[in-house]
Amino acid sequence: MNGVLPILLATLIVTGIPHAQAARNGDKNIGWPGKTLEGEPCQGKEQGFGPFDYNDPTYTVPGLYTKHGSSSESPLRFVEKAHFTPPVERLQKGRTAPLPFDIDYTLRAFPNHLPALWSMIRFQLRYLDKKRKYGQRTPIDQFPPPECYLQRAEVFAPEDNMVKLLHAIYLHKRGLLDKALKYYTRIEKALANNPELHYNMGLLYYRKGDIAKAREHAKRAYELGYQLPGLRNLLRAHDRAATGGDKGPAGGGSQAPSR
Repeated sequence: MNGVLPILLATLIVTGIPHAQAARNGDKNIGWPGKTLEGEPCQGKEQGFGPFDYNDPTYTVPGLYTKHGSSSESPLRFVEKAHFTPPVERLQKGRTAPLPFDIDYTLRAFPNHLPALWSMIRFQLRYLDKKRKYGQRTPIDQFPPPECYLQRAEVFAPEDNMVKLLHAIYLHKRGLLDKALKYYTRIEKALANNPELHYNMGLLYYRKGDIAKAREHAKRAYELGYQLPGLRNLLRAHDRAATGGDKGPAGGGSQAPSR
């Protein structure tokens, strides 16, 4: 998973996201819409600073936002400098409190902050198995689960398809393949040139046993420049097993698939 992070975030940036005109900037009543995967209503802390759209230059470019006085720093820079520092993003340590407090603050201020959403997903997945299997108290107990942050981001910025892609990847990581596939297919046309989408759809179809579909998405992902060889190696291994061949490791590296 850690090997995927730089590629995923680079893909999100390079692909580009049109400004989501429908984003509910400044809506203090957005609350916590949606339900957990267990069917319970989502609950989280009240809205503080924001909420602001991560893709809107008004809130990300210095000098454009003047509602709170000084325009020398954008709201995004203000939040990231205080709460979403590199050690927070890398899940090494909190900035103002233990993890994931600063990530939570960042997401309440910028609900569709893609790197913060990804960090929250990774952090909570660290503890999910312990929590589910052994009922242990964990650092994630007092925070909404990732699906609640993701649903909140989708309601806040419904045109932001990259949030939906993160939601699909999260469901995929949880093993909820049918739910993940619905998310992937919902955004497949809008993100037709996004290699991260095709790579992950290929992995999902491979896991479901649809090798033809897995090949289709693998071909597209690598045409678009995707770097990780995991899906290619899976398909090559499948072909060797199907033909009884024994040709040794596939080219392109031996990294295991990330999902």
